[in-house]
Amino acid sequence: QGDIIAVRARVKDDFYPSFYTGYIHPPDVLVPNVLGSGTTIEVVYEDDHISVINKPANLSTIGVKRHDMQSYLPYILHPPSSEKYNNQSSFSIPRPIHRLDRRTSGLVLVSKTKMAASKLSKNFAERQIKKTYTAIVFGDPTITNDEQNDRHAWNTIDYPIDGKPSITKWRYISSEETSDCGRVTLLSCQPQTGRYHQIRRHLSYCLGTPIVGDNKYDKGLERARAVRPMGMFLCANTIEFKHPCPDQNTKSFIQSSGPTMEIREKTQLSCEEGDSDLLDDVTGIVKTASIEVVNCQEEMHCCVKIPLPAKFRHLLLNGDSS
Repeated sequence: QGDIIAVRARVKDDFYPSFYTGYIHPPDVLVPNVLGSGTTIEVVYEDDHISVINKPANLSTIGVKRHDMQSYLPYILHPPSSEKYNNQSSFSIPRPIHRLDRRTSGLVLVSKTKMAASKLSKNFAERQIKKTYTAIVFGDPTITNDEQNDRHAWNTIDYPIDGKPSITKWRYISSEETSDCGRVTLLSCQPQTGRYHQIRRHLSYCLGTPIVGDNKYDKGLERARAVRPMGMFLCANTIEFKHPCPDQNTKSFIQSSGPTMEIREKTQLSCEEGDSDLLDDVTGIVKTASIEVVNCQEEMHCCVKIPLPAKFRHLLLNGDSS
């Protein structure tokens, strides 16, 4: 009686200590019945200042405590080096710089230090960070650009949302005839503004081609309802940004970001079209996570790309290529 059987403290593991998180174990957000069997929160890139996370679908970026991506970050990311950054310059736990819709998967920028958060937030406000999404939509949208001979050129949707200016650029990638969804089209989208459900609303309302699996804007047709259990086919698969705090250690961090990361130093970023040897033969999107780096004087520009979720390839293979 009175003996201490165990002390509730985490063994040293180089992640954020439990006195910051308030919990010993990570939140129970990755159980199969929540996100699907085998789903994980992937760390695509990490250094002392920032990280790029691949958020799975059906998980809020920031939401209910212990049931969102932010709550899981201290258990998969490492604090900044203690000899370089103190408590005044770094956060007690990592913080996402922006959000994705719960049902949208893809890349999220995360800050570890206050300097990185300040600079990245400013860059987002000034629209200096470019995000590219890939979607599969019902039907075949009408090309609206002036280059009618180039179906893959960028088109522009300029239509207000909730009374505010809203602009989305989009371009055609390919079309397929499928047994589950009929005619579907793979599109690349770049939002120029950040309105609520902007891409989903623009594609449905303005092009008449709602995203497959979007139960809010798919118009409720029988075929649309039938494929809703497959989830929404929208992924933020590319993000281009200027590194907020490049230093001599950043390159070494990039090189150790993971065995599946393809590193390419370039003289110019090419986020819109990847190198042919990296592209998947079905989706036309990169098949391996990659980061392109351009060092210009004291600045470092980065473009991070990830493959599309497996369900994209599965749906597109379930039909005849056009």
